[in-house]
Amino acid sequence: MGQMEAILYLEDGTRFVGKALGATGTAVGEVVVQTSMSGLREILVDPTYAGHVVLMTYPLAGNSGLLPLREHEPEPALQALIVNEPDGIATDAERLCLDEWLRRYGIVGLYGIDTRQLARHLRDHGAMRGVLVSGSETVPPETVKTLLQAAPAAHPVERVSTRCVQRWSPQDAAPRRTVVVLDFGVKRSFVEALLQAGCQVIQAPYNTDLDTIASWSPDGVFLSNGPGDPRELSSLLPTIAALVERYPLFGVGLGHQLLALACGGQVQKMHLGHHGTNYPVLDVETGKGWITAQHHSYEVVEASLEDTGLVVTHRLLHDRSVEGLRHKTRPAFSVQFHPDAHPGPTDTCFLLQEFVRMMDDQRGGMA
Repeated sequence: MGQMEAILYLEDGTRFVGKALGATGTAVGEVVVQTSMSGLREILVDPTYAGHVVLMTYPLAGNSGLLPLREHEPEPALQALIVNEPDGIATDAERLCLDEWLRRYGIVGLYGIDTRQLARHLRDHGAMRGVLVSGSETVPPETVKTLLQAAPAAHPVERVSTRCVQRWSPQDAAPRRTVVVLDFGVKRSFVEALLQAGCQVIQAPYNTDLDTIASWSPDGVFLSNGPGDPRELSSLLPTIAALVERYPLFGVGLGHQLLALACGGQVQKMHLGHHGTNYPVLDVETGKGWITAQHHSYEVVEASLEDTGLVVTHRLLHDRSVEGLRHKTRPAFSVQFHPDAHPGPTDTCFLLQEFVRMMDDQRGGMA
């Protein structure tokens, strides 16, 4: 790690001066507060963070080094990373220290600031965009203002969704079911979980039309996690509404929000969002509680669900926000949290098995 200066400029005029980490350059995005104490590598490769500057509140995040990207893993999608105290030494020869890892994959970083102060500032004032300038000459205030006000060229889902149809089959046995994954920025761990459940996975671009999906004769459809404002994807809602009527459907994260919108509900921006691996969620139907991983800045508006055919199945205990939905008459359900445990607790991994059982029930119990 060098000693070059790096500066974070927030849109309310606040700035934080620290040291450069990773690649040099300028990054722009919404600054989100990530409270996880582990799982930094999984966070770095999660497409859900496209367009975000990620602040790790745990002061020693990434201090054991990180493994390089493996085959089939996506390139990091986040805009930049902020940590308190990175370590320049990896624990074994296969790993890269955080600075080397970020440089290899072109991610701008910042360290050496009071990350608790930044986290408190965002919690007091709400989520906001920031410009991180790392290792380069001073950027004039007018340029910073222009960068903060500039609208993104495209929705971040367009950046992280697959460009072409990809097919994956289980290695150990013939597939027993076919699942179409509408890829809004799907994590590889979800694909792996479906493969392990005996499913052939057809990973399709996020805007694949209904006739193309129908031509694959799927047993179910998975609406994946992903980044950005779901309200800007309104052109997809008629297709999703039609999928609800035809196939068993499971939505996660952004997919959960899109299911609500497709059924006539509403979604709103949150004050700060939920980003971490220790959020307690109540299953309102059973009274059980689960510890979950959360990665979202938007939430479903419960008051908008009255005439949608959807009922709330899960709520966050912190603020009572909607964390799960189930359709009253169709085999469709969704959760706001990520049940794949990459990173995060394994409490809710069983939900993927519930989706598999739903598909089997729908086609007469074939397994």
